[in-house]
Amino acid sequence: MWALAYDADRSALFLLAAAELGRGGCALGNLLALRWLLHGLLGGAPGTVRLTTIAPAAILLASLALLTVVLRTVSTVAASGLEPRIERRATERYLHAAADVELTAIEDPNFQRLLEAARNGATSARQMVMPCIQFVNGVLQLVAATVALAVVNSWLVPVLMLTAAARVWGALRITDRRYTWFHHWLTHQRATSLLAFTLTARTAAAEVRIHGAGRYIRYHYRALSVGAETEQARLGRAQARTELAASTMVGLASIGGYAILAAFVLTGQAPLSDIGTAVAAVGAGSGQLGMVIDHLTRLHQDAVHVSDLDAVVDAAHTRLIPESGNSLPGPFECLQLDQVSFNYPGRTTPALNDVTVHVPAGAVVAVVGDNGSGKSTLIKLLTGLYTPSSGRLLWNDTKIDATRHRRLFDEISLLTQDFHRWPFTAATNIHIGRTDRPAEAGDQRHAAEFVGADAFIDALPAGIHTPLGLESPGSVELSGGQWQKLGLARAAYRRAAITVLDEPTSAMDPDAELAVFDALRAMSSAGRSVVLVTHRMAAVRNADLIYVLHQGRLVEQGTHEALMSRDGHYAQMYRTQADQYGGVPSTANPKQRPPTPGPPPHRSTAKHPSIPVGNQRMAMDESKKDNTQGICKCRSMGVTNSNDHHHNSSFRQL
Repeated sequence: MWALAYDADRSALFLLAAAELGRGGCALGNLLALRWLLHGLLGGAPGTVRLTTIAPAAILLASLALLTVVLRTVSTVAASGLEPRIERRATERYLHAAADVELTAIEDPNFQRLLEAARNGATSARQMVMPCIQFVNGVLQLVAATVALAVVNSWLVPVLMLTAAARVWGALRITDRRYTWFHHWLTHQRATSLLAFTLTARTAAAEVRIHGAGRYIRYHYRALSVGAETEQARLGRAQARTELAASTMVGLASIGGYAILAAFVLTGQAPLSDIGTAVAAVGAGSGQLGMVIDHLTRLHQDAVHVSDLDAVVDAAHTRLIPESGNSLPGPFECLQLDQVSFNYPGRTTPALNDVTVHVPAGAVVAVVGDNGSGKSTLIKLLTGLYTPSSGRLLWNDTKIDATRHRRLFDEISLLTQDFHRWPFTAATNIHIGRTDRPAEAGDQRHAAEFVGADAFIDALPAGIHTPLGLESPGSVELSGGQWQKLGLARAAYRRAAITVLDEPTSAMDPDAELAVFDALRAMSSAGRSVVLVTHRMAAVRNADLIYVLHQGRLVEQGTHEALMSRDGHYAQMYRTQADQYGGVPSTANPKQRPPTPGPPPHRSTAKHPSIPVGNQRMAMDESKKDNTQGICKCRSMGVTNSNDHHHNSSFRQL
């Protein structure tokens, strides 16, 4: 906590420390001035002499009281400014740990457990400020009481120390047990919280009512809660035994201290002024000791949460996505997975096994396969979110290692099947695709028009500035298809070299789906590659290249026509789906649709060459054949970039 405070506001920290040290000095001065005053009152001197002795002591006590008030005010002001800064710095450390690590860390249950444990670390760091101030002040006053007792008689000091030791032992033992319980039952608590949240979640409300799931969830919530309550009761009994033992030791020490004072009075070994000072010191010390123990207990509880924050930051440091790395060599020609295999931690069977995939510039590449065939894993490898267990990820002919993943991210736009629905305005939902450039309404509008999202956005109460998601008053919830269109607008707004889409139209109506596929084709005509993962076989028949995955292996690749003539796994999947419609699915749109707007201009750090369009084969680009031979295998793939006339002219008009 001190390191956080020093980083947050060192001047406030130093001012706070000086104020508390001053208050501790005032406490010692008060006891010594009290001894002086009692000596004057009880010393038996004549009245004039007694007044001369008492007056300076009284003035000193009053001055020290006033100074204590001033120092307390200074301490409060410094702490009020320091607390929010500490919480902000601690929160930034947590967010950095959560946001800048590799995806495999976020998917790791052990790392998630660390994140969960550290979630309260920032709040705990802030909550430690005032108890820490009060603890330090209490310790200083205990020191003052100890010094005062030592002045009276050194035999009284061990009594106070024994009392303090007993209370500290009991408090720390209880706190350690609570912390152990917290970590042991953390997963249990997460489960009960999840059940409670699920029962009240808006997304689950319909099924809770129609399926009668509420009773089922409440039953399991109660079962889990009863187990936790039983453990807490056991913890409470152990805490009571510890408190009883500590209180017994404190009581015995107190009896011993007062016995010593009684002996001094009976034997006349100390004047009454010293006895009075000792009683005041013991009383002040005992009162401060109780407060110190309470604050120490609270500090210890908060400190373990802050230590959890330190643990997750340390763990994240070893799994951060590197910030360094050279720029990617341009111009972009191909992104490749070369003989890549990938194993998830703890699994013996590879999710992908010896897979080679090429994504040429300006091509639409489709990835199809059964559920669990490895499509999502392939996408994460292709985009640099995962690092291959073996094999290589190549940009053109250059291997992309972990130090260049951030550079690769800048060239990729991603829309996953379970994409996040940002609880912001529609404009921000689009702009979040590329936050490193100014938010211009014209660009956002163009991206929305490009994917057909402009119609429903215009119909929103505040248009593109309408808050979405029902997270705040005045916000609006969208349908699944509308959210997908907004996600596609975000992907288009990013203007990346490669756009990766995983089931981007699963919630759309047929007309909207066909319009989106037209937009994707227009995007490829601009020299921007599109990688499409889908189960809708009709959507991939016009792709330039299709990869077929089965049980983690690449079993087929080629154009739709070539794969159908091969009569393999792809043809079987295609016919199975076609039979559901009573024939071969068609990509022709029976309704007349307005032309698809051109895509947003490509924004990339690499300069892209002109991409052949129409019915020309990329492999037959003779003008560049000699200069690019051996650079990228994509040029030998025979990929057709067959864009219709409207898409080509649409892009040229931008």
